[in-house]
Amino acid sequence: MIMNGDVLPAAGAASIAVGIKMDKTKDRDTFICAYCKGVFPVLRNPRITCSMRCKMADLAKNRPSRYGVALKTFWERVRKTDSCWIWTGGRDGRGYGRIGPVGALKEDYAHRHSYRIHKGEIPHGLAIDHLCQNKWCVNPNHLEAVTQTENTRRWRVTVSACKRGHQRTKENTYTRPSNGSTSCIPCIKLRRLCYSVGARLQP
Repeated sequence: MIMNGDVLPAAGAASIAVGIKMDKTKDRDTFICAYCKGVFPVLRNPRITCSMRCKMADLAKNRPSRYGVALKTFWERVRKTDSCWIWTGGRDGRGYGRIGPVGALKEDYAHRHSYRIHKGEIPHGLAIDHLCQNKWCVNPNHLEAVTQTENTRRWRVTVSACKRGHQRTKENTYTRPSNGSTSCIPCIKLRRLCYSVGARLQP
């Protein structure tokens, strides 16, 4: 029974508080993470988990929601093998798997979604490297967060020739001092020759 002067709870407050113990101390609520059971403080916007990693793990296992729809869609497009987990959904022009927007997931690369689901948010400024060198793979054990420079360096090691078949050797490779990017020297000479005679070099 509601008496005069009683304050009604905000809409959705009951669902937010499920599974959370709060201890109001010094204008700060202390929450218990629903997944790892760790204690964490929140000044505003109460939540049920302490981090994105716990949130994704908890939603995947216990709490059906709009994330559940997105995760279900994700796993429907994954075919697991003994090594790689092959993405069977859409791919971009470079061969990388794409997903979204689905439910709470924004459009992004499939391997980046897989990393977030299993390992948490991607650190700012880092790229996800395929250790298996398979662009279709979403196996989290084959994914590593590295800098873009390191990601590019690893890729160069695996490439033995340019798209026109010139061997990628130290003598055949020009490295730009400004950003470290590389070009094939025989291809550069070929482009200059075509330009001098007014011909067009086929890509």
